[in-house]
Amino acid sequence: MVIAARSPVDRSYDRLLFKDIVPGMGYVPFKHVGNIPHRVMALEVQKARDIWLQAKHPLFEFMAQTRHEDIDIGTGV
Repeated sequence: MVIAARSPVDRSYDRLLFKDIVPGMGYVPFKHVGNIPHRVMALEVQKARDIWLQAKHPLFEFMAQTRHEDIDIGTGV
């Protein structure tokens, strides 16, 4: 998952363990939002469970172990 976030929203993504696409690049102005600088960040969704488990992330249990009865991510077609 790739996101672009301005300050201070980028801190929320830091806390979710997203990483800068290009480390050290910092903020990049985006023309379509008035050149407001954003950080471009990513999280490998397929690895998110393991990343959060290893980091002992406070949202791990909710995100990875809570059964959401109203959400079906089965294989159905």
